[in-house]
Amino acid sequence: MADMGKTEVKSNDLVLSIVQETLREKTRLLPTVSQYEAPKGAQSVRVPRHDQFSAESKGENSGLTSQALTYSFDEITLDKQRSILSRVEDIASIQSSSDVNVEILKDMSGELAKAVDAAIISELKSASSSAPDHLLNYAGGAGAANVAIADIVNARKLLREQFLPMNDGKLWMCISPEVESNILKLSDFIDASKYGARNQVAVDGYIGSVLGFNVIVNANLSAADSLFYHSSAVGVAFSQQPTFETARDLTNVATEYLCSLIFGAKVMNSGKMACHYS
Repeated sequence: MADMGKTEVKSNDLVLSIVQETLREKTRLLPTVSQYEAPKGAQSVRVPRHDQFSAESKGENSGLTSQALTYSFDEITLDKQRSILSRVEDIASIQSSSDVNVEILKDMSGELAKAVDAAIISELKSASSSAPDHLLNYAGGAGAANVAIADIVNARKLLREQFLPMNDGKLWMCISPEVESNILKLSDFIDASKYGARNQVAVDGYIGSVLGFNVIVNANLSAADSLFYHSSAVGVAFSQQPTFETARDLTNVATEYLCSLIFGAKVMNSGKMACHYS
């Protein structure tokens, strides 16, 4: 676990627990991808992967070919530093009817969560364009209203061809609010609110499932975007967990607030474990 940082005014444990809890609650996509530990001092995290063996036919009096298991790696560069700085003058804080400190704390954490989601979406959108192409157009033409079962079936086929597990509960379909209205009309869609399944998937934005995909809605997507992926499609690692610091600004009779984190996100396996429809 990375260094949790320091606060100059408030209790470390209390403040950081609020920041990190809010980040976990607000980050919708982080629970749907793979997370890795970053060693202290590391600038990147290497995630190993290997190729597949292939079965040979054995004929009489013929030998088999020795096969080597070749390893390579995906590298998550820890280069995304996201920070929010704000200054609140004492008069505004004192005369506010709400707890300004708590509101700033939660709002900053929520914005950092959006930044993490945006980085994950950016990586998922960089799915492979080499044959077979994982950057796709809807069968019915461009536009959110054209999402059809045929598109979902095709995405499932492309992911299956990568030998990804289809029944481990880690297949995701992330859609925009515009696509959601169309998905709800599909006969194969299982609405979590109607069948008591909402609590079975602990991800904010989860609305149900279709053809084995857990469906979540994220407003960071463009109107016609749909992302299909396995949890192993993107790796995320934190070099610095969210920190929250305060300092007095005596010149302006105010308090400065800083919330910050450092992380990296990377699409894995050359983008073959995700599909992007637009």
